[in-house]
Amino acid sequence: MKNFSDFDSIINYESSVSHHTKMHEENVSMILLQLCNHLNISNAEEYYSAAIHHDIGKMFIPRYILHYGGKLTDRDLQHISYRIQPQDMKHY
Repeated sequence: MKNFSDFDSIINYESSVSHHTKMHEENVSMILLQLCNHLNISNAEEYYSAAIHHDIGKMFIPRYILHYGGKLTDRDLQHISYRIQPQDMKHY
């Protein structure tokens, strides 16, 4: 199984900041485990790790955007649509 220890640290930080994020990660992971069990997939723990980490890009989006309840500005939407590149990770 792939070692996600650096990502785990990031996810643990994000989860500690946002209760919604933590609950979402847990819900997605549990649904995926149930699906793996239903389909008799033997390496379900690898899928579980992927499910936990599927929203890792959210950590690069400012919290005011993630938790904003109204319509986002064009600038905010542009910020969300930016895709993180490996060189962006060196700061984290």
